[in-house]
Amino acid sequence: VRISWRVHLSDAGRGIDASEHLITLRRAEETAQHLYARLLAWALWYRPGLAFATPEDPSGAALVEKDLTGREVACVLLDPVSAEDLAWAVRHHRGSLVAAAFTGQGAWDAFVEKSRSWKGLERVEMARIGADFLDALAEGLEERRYDVDLTLVEDSVYLSAGGKSFAGQVERF
Repeated sequence: VRISWRVHLSDAGRGIDASEHLITLRRAEETAQHLYARLLAWALWYRPGLAFATPEDPSGAALVEKDLTGREVACVLLDPVSAEDLAWAVRHHRGSLVAAAFTGQGAWDAFVEKSRSWKGLERVEMARIGADFLDALAEGLEERRYDVDLTLVEDSVYLSAGGKSFAGQVERF
């Protein structure tokens, strides 16, 4: 299913005031919570070239940014299985932004349980998105096209779309 969002992103902490038209495919097996987590991860690590990865992307990333030569200069994973997966991304994206977003405490706990070593993750930026927030977005926004206003204020996220407003928390670490 093709999803289209016209997003206005505001993040005063990083000096961002941007408008983008984002198009992504929602895979058949993908939950609405996962889809909205991808959108929120895009906002958390926004850079002008950051885009949704294709389903066949070899890095398994949810979002990527490529330079003019086609080299990935940013890689954002969503719910990576283990620290070893993140370490692989760091090794294959030297000098690039590598980040990971988790869809709630359960996803984080599963990640920690399956991780044997945290070596090489010093530069990885991580964030945990509130599962209740993702559930509210999934239940309240069911259309394929939205004009979205997204505002980040420290660890709070405010999202308005389809005449509805939502607020949630993001923990960065």
